[in-house]
Amino acid sequence: MLSKRHTRTALATAVVAAVVFISARALGHPDSEPAIRAAQGDGSPRALSLAQAIKLALDKQPQIAIAQSQMASSKSRLTEASASYYPQLSPLYQYTNQRSSYHIGGQLATQSSDRSETSIGLRQLVYDTGKRELNVGAARSSLRASEFGLRNTRQTVILNVTTAYYEVLRRRDLLRVQEATVERAKTTLDATRAFAEEGTVRRIDILQAEADYGNANVQLGIARNSVRLAEIGLRNAIGVEPFQSVTAAEGAPEWPKVEADTRTPEAYIQDALKNRPDLMRDLAYLEADRASARIARINAGLQVEADFTAGYRFDPDRGDNRLFTTTLSYPLFDGGSTRARVRSADEAARQTERQIELARQEIHLAVEEAYLTREEARQRIVAARAAAQAARANYDAASEGYKEGAQTVVDVITARTQLVTAETNLVQTLYDFHIADARLSRAVGANDPYWSGGKQH
Repeated sequence: MLSKRHTRTALATAVVAAVVFISARALGHPDSEPAIRAAQGDGSPRALSLAQAIKLALDKQPQIAIAQSQMASSKSRLTEASASYYPQLSPLYQYTNQRSSYHIGGQLATQSSDRSETSIGLRQLVYDTGKRELNVGAARSSLRASEFGLRNTRQTVILNVTTAYYEVLRRRDLLRVQEATVERAKTTLDATRAFAEEGTVRRIDILQAEADYGNANVQLGIARNSVRLAEIGLRNAIGVEPFQSVTAAEGAPEWPKVEADTRTPEAYIQDALKNRPDLMRDLAYLEADRASARIARINAGLQVEADFTAGYRFDPDRGDNRLFTTTLSYPLFDGGSTRARVRSADEAARQTERQIELARQEIHLAVEEAYLTREEARQRIVAARAAAQAARANYDAASEGYKEGAQTVVDVITARTQLVTAETNLVQTLYDFHIADARLSRAVGANDPYWSGGKQH
């Protein structure tokens, strides 16, 4: 038979081997090849790559459908405003039946007549004090604003999907860390029970190992639920139906370079001020508001309008008529409504100007925050890797010491807790970097690779 020392050595060796295997599972995944699963017929979620998730969101997300509808409405308003440049041609058919009655000498007399007329008329607005041009300009600016609004919505959806996608991967990797923790705790518990049967550890050691194993299982349940919640968030970000289950494909993003970004935040800010579609949208709205204010001022002053009309009657008597009309008008008194509309239009333009100033400040803030967060995460990578390696070595040493009787189960549990913290920090650092990088790309206005030359792809 094996001695107690040999038995304990064998058990401890098994613990160390399990640690090595579990650590490889917990931290080896970032360098593994991603595997994209196809949609499963067994009810499991449809696994998507990040690019697939983004493309699906651009097709399914209701926010984008709303923005597209707004742009279509703006196009219609531009067509309506531009129609005043063209003559209005209207055919007309009119039928009149008239009947009248009256008394003559005590007798009731009636008279009736029927008349029908067929004609066609043309009307052309010649001049209206420049309001037509301003209306068309305002409609054109509103259309540009809606186009920039669509681009802005797309970029927001892409950021939401990217963030949700990385969150699924983050929660999944944290789940792997916790699964490894449970396996380590189970290995420690089994070894402690075997040592107790040999009489080499106290009963309290078993209780501590059991409590540790139970707590690890509780955290495992929380981690599994976090993955499910993250998948729900991804589904909502994409905009698919609630009964359609999707998830992120297996794999992890690449580890970033540890060298700092050579570009400064100011360089990114300058790019953002040129590219951000929400800022371009507000500038287009400002043009439309200024045009509306000019129209309000025209309506408050002397107005000149010239019209040309022409018509031709086919029946009952053939003939044509032409009419050129010039009208001058001035709102002498209307209870102050005209002046009030001028003030309201001016205030609307000023509000848009303030909104543009606020948007520029928010762009500065968003770019700087994303940049600093990303670079801080980049700096943490080296430290997090070193901490994970040290924690793994410390846990191996604690397990070896436990085998020799030089360490207690508390030492092993403490070392494992430190290892879990280090592995968790390493996972968090990776996804903190990539999410911050996605936010920076959005803050600059350059995260939509499927929009080129004003067209969606």
